[in-house]
Amino acid sequence: MFLCFLTEDKETRQKLLLEAAVFKVVNRQKYLEITEDREQAVEKDDVIVSLIADLQQEQDQESEKLVNEMQDKVTNLC
Repeated sequence: MFLCFLTEDKETRQKLLLEAAVFKVVNRQKYLEITEDREQAVEKDDVIVSLIADLQQEQDQESEKLVNEMQDKVTNLC
């Protein structure tokens, strides 16, 4: 019974993540159309590249933060 609950919960989370991803893609597409003053729809590849660029920026910031924290720990040990 507990395993069944976990499976249902997993399916619910997956559906929620899928809906969030669709929302994010559509939102970014509309944003790109507005900011680039396009008459035609933005290409799907352009939307994907834009989202991946944001993810890369987030990852870079997180990596920099972790490196700084590690350096602080090493400095405090010495």
